[in-house]
Amino acid sequence: MLQQALREADKAAGGTVLDAGAEQALAQLAAGSALTSSEAQSLAQAARRANAAAVEPGGGGLLQVARLEQAVQAVQKIAPLPMPPRAHNPFGQFAGVLIAKKKYDPKRARNFKRHYTDWLPYLTAWDAILRLMASEGGIEYRFKPGFVLEDGVVGMCAQGKNGGIIYVNPDRFKEYATAHAERPMALASFLHQLAAHELAHLQRGGGDGHSEEFSSTREALGRSTAHLIPAFAVLCASVLRLPVKESPEQTQIRELKKQLERGGGAGKGDVGRLRQQIARLEAERAAALADAARASSRAVSRSCPDCVRRVEEAVQVLRRHLPADLPRARLERLVTSHREKLAAMVEEHDRRAAAGGT
Repeated sequence: MLQQALREADKAAGGTVLDAGAEQALAQLAAGSALTSSEAQSLAQAARRANAAAVEPGGGGLLQVARLEQAVQAVQKIAPLPMPPRAHNPFGQFAGVLIAKKKYDPKRARNFKRHYTDWLPYLTAWDAILRLMASEGGIEYRFKPGFVLEDGVVGMCAQGKNGGIIYVNPDRFKEYATAHAERPMALASFLHQLAAHELAHLQRGGGDGHSEEFSSTREALGRSTAHLIPAFAVLCASVLRLPVKESPEQTQIRELKKQLERGGGAGKGDVGRLRQQIARLEAERAAALADAARASSRAVSRSCPDCVRRVEEAVQVLRRHLPADLPRARLERLVTSHREKLAAMVEEHDRRAAAGGT
């Protein structure tokens, strides 16, 4: 797991992560041999280089950092690595936290710090959206994500020592995610607009406020990355564990399978009938989904020939940057279930943009 994570990071960083010492250490691990102190040190340094590369332009961001962290923890159980001590915030060096002492309740701030890990999914989703948009929009500035705890502020961009910090208010993020838990496209659209606004500030250097030039930069970035909104919806649904509605057919199949599992005293005939029912329902559901997909594709194509293609492009982007904890099968189910709605949302977004709306 660590070998794969480091090799992928090395490839993405142009071969700057793994050196001869790290390669030797990985070979020792693969052979099941114990690491010497110098080999362990080489691996630890390679992991730090991989984490540093993750926050560079074009890097994998917190998704890459989290995956590498899991791999390092697995290796630590058999071959301790001299990694730096963990801070209360596991992503401390990769994310910023700004608390407005005069404009944010101190009790809420303490509670936020105490339960910081509860907010990591939101930080990871925000970081992934920013990096996908920056990559698609050709933004090569170095930045990291962050949380701003200030009532009245939804997002902001600031300059740090080693690049920009793009903040989102975690309270507003969670409120919007809760309000639109069953409408991930609405949440994705909100985050897309916010990210476009703050990334435009990053591009402009923040010195010209909300000038016409800033507005032009923001709108251009929004247009060039609008096709990613469906991908953001799937990403948020997965990372934030948003509920996906179960269809009546899925509920019936699940209940029948439970009956089959509980049927210790059922006769062979009963078990056979249950299996036939499950198979019939699954076949009917698969056929209905296929028919609906074909029908929705034809309907959307007639009204907006470009919408289906743009949805598929966005899904392809998400497939290339699939989070480590998101099974491919779940992604495909989400896309299949929401393809028609996603295409319709893209079409509606275009209509509003053409009319001068948001």
